[in-house]
Amino acid sequence: MESPEWPVDRERSAQTRVRRNGTPTELMKNIIGIVLIAVGVFLFVQGLNRKDSLVGAAATAGTQVANSVDGGTRTPKHVIYMVSGGVLAIIGIGVMMRKPSSV
Repeated sequence: MESPEWPVDRERSAQTRVRRNGTPTELMKNIIGIVLIAVGVFLFVQGLNRKDSLVGAAATAGTQVANSVDGGTRTPKHVIYMVSGGVLAIIGIGVMMRKPSSV
């Protein structure tokens, strides 16, 4: 037979588990932060690979020629990839470091 204290013990262990693992909102915040960091690193690496490739060299040369002809301020795609990847990674770190708001 089950003792009447068993449901109370189960409830206490569930409360302990929630305190130890954090709230579901905190878990979701960490998952979103990790995803943002991963996407940011991916974009940065893609931009770095594009910069070092033949396509990146041609894009840089074409951009420099076009900027010198008409005085525009164009940027190659690899620069946009690298900057956006860095921004996403920083946002992801900020999301993970942010303290949970009390309701």
